[in-house]
Amino acid sequence: MVDGSGDLAVGDPPPGRAGWKVAVASLENPDKRSTEVLELANIAIATSGDAFQSVTIDGKRFSHILDPRTGLGLTTSSSVTVLASDATTADAMASAISVMGPEAGQRLVARTRDVESLFVSRVKDRLMIHRTSGWPGRSSPR
Repeated sequence: MVDGSGDLAVGDPPPGRAGWKVAVASLENPDKRSTEVLELANIAIATSGDAFQSVTIDGKRFSHILDPRTGLGLTTSSSVTVLASDATTADAMASAISVMGPEAGQRLVARTRDVESLFVSRVKDRLMIHRTSGWPGRSSPR
């Protein structure tokens, strides 16, 4: 499982399989079994988010991901998972898209070759999900 701040590169699939099954952690409950399971081969996947790394100060939650424009941690809870040809690109894009937000992040991904993203954010206790057009499949049971 790729959790709130990790990356993974997968190679050739196991014999007789189309790819490796990789579960993307849920923003709603990171310890819960994921419904977003991907079958991946020869690609990298990285997730940036605040599910496991945040602090609450005076009732306001701050992520460990800093916005360079303010110097403060992000205040919108999110999880951004990126697929790319290499782990360095996937990791850097996941962090950058987290700061940029879903709309600007998706525009960046659209301009970047061989990159796809899943951006999940919590807005007023509602999960908002943004997938790029090339994100593999839909949610599948594990």
